[in-house]
Amino acid sequence: IGRGPAGVVSCRHLVEAGHEPVVFESGSELGGIWAPEPTNKVVYSGLVTNLPTVCMQSFDFDFASGLPSYVRASDLGRYVVDYAEHFRLRHLVRFGASVTHVDALRSEERDQEGADGEATWRVRWKHHPESAGKGLRTPEHSEDVFDAVVVASGHYDTPYEPEVPGQAAWLAAAEAPGQRTVMHAQRYDRPEQFAGRVVLVVGGRSSAGDIARELR
Repeated sequence: IGRGPAGVVSCRHLVEAGHEPVVFESGSELGGIWAPEPTNKVVYSGLVTNLPTVCMQSFDFDFASGLPSYVRASDLGRYVVDYAEHFRLRHLVRFGASVTHVDALRSEERDQEGADGEATWRVRWKHHPESAGKGLRTPEHSEDVFDAVVVASGHYDTPYEPEVPGQAAWLAAAEAPGQRTVMHAQRYDRPEQFAGRVVLVVGGRSSAGDIARELR
């Protein structure tokens, strides 16, 4: 479940071990949060990796030559796409398929499903034809059974946004609608959107440092 770096690498090694994996991806391109725009809605435009390419690349597939050690998000996204193309994995991906439920099957359910061997998982997903490909028409909901499930969906879809004491009153005290805003770093893209405004960055990890530097 997921076609970012972890999902793509898992798929490659499952194939090499003789399995026939299916990859579910809700978007329209490989790469996870690093996927090229407009698929990617998470990574801000100015992001540069905080690890060098030699630490991120596969032992048997290098980044394209000529890139700096610390690359832009788009370069990392291109690497994931190139990796999948190199190992011929794209045909295994069901684009536009968002997994909604994964359920363990009881023994009697396995018999009813006609599942072979140790198939013990029912996966339900919702189709998004606009992400699956131009002109593609598929049922809105589907399900299938699998022997095993690899969860590689990442942990950036749902941001943590705590309610800070006094925040609601501060927003309500604005002189005009939209004059005061609170937003998670996930929705940040470019510094121009804050031109002429006073900004407080809460946090001290990688995203906070990057965004504060861009806003100077």
